[in-house]
Amino acid sequence: MIRNLKDIGEIESFSFVLEEVAYLKYSNNRTVGIIKGVDENYRKVNKIDTLIVAGDYKLKTNNIDYGILGAGLANKLGVNPQDRLTPISIYLISSANTAVLESSYKKADVIPAGRFSVPDETEMKYILISLELASYLLELENKYSAIEIKANGNLADIKNIIKKSLGNEYIVRDRMDQDAELRNIINLERWAAYAIVTLTLLLLTFNMIGSLWIIVIDKKKDISVLQAMGATKKTIRSVFIIEGFLISIIGLLSGIIIALVFYFLQRNSE
Repeated sequence: MIRNLKDIGEIESFSFVLEEVAYLKYSNNRTVGIIKGVDENYRKVNKIDTLIVAGDYKLKTNNIDYGILGAGLANKLGVNPQDRLTPISIYLISSANTAVLESSYKKADVIPAGRFSVPDETEMKYILISLELASYLLELENKYSAIEIKANGNLADIKNIIKKSLGNEYIVRDRMDQDAELRNIINLERWAAYAIVTLTLLLLTFNMIGSLWIIVIDKKKDISVLQAMGATKKTIRSVFIIEGFLISIIGLLSGIIIALVFYFLQRNSE
């Protein structure tokens, strides 16, 4: 498999990763997160080392295991990357009863080396550790959850090449495929926004027609006077159309001004 990937010229680098849900403990704080074991090529694939906002990017040095946490997960645990004495204890979750995890399941300690920040939920649940340590905790050797790839060229063509090279045993997904659920939610929100705007415009249209109709009924005597003075139906119709436009424009401008006032008041109060 590795030889197949190396033979694909469009692939710049690839990294083996191993993920699993784990129970994390730091000092007196506890939470559930996802350990992600990565090899040395991981930083070449997604340049994670450029996203470090505190501490350093290192996974293992002088036989000491380190962990790099997402900023959100680090905040949950209250981790201080400058504290190299308090380790993060990792317990693999095999039971919902976390009270017995610390004494019954496989454990490893890592020193917090740094924290990374990304604009999605990844930073809320992931801690990066070495692939070697993840394999030890999961008791898996030469087995991986995924292979992350960095490639250049047409994405669809590269996916087809990788599928042909690796065979049907592997699922090939790009970034968009992995975020399919998020994209579906965004699309639903977009269509919902369109629907709300459309219904609002329809409601305003019917209100406008109703208002003009009421005005016409109230102004029957005035219409009769205008007709007596020689005004044609076209002229009278244009009067009410212009009045409708004036009402719409005045209402629109008033609404925009009021919205802007509330916006700036809220912005200044933050």
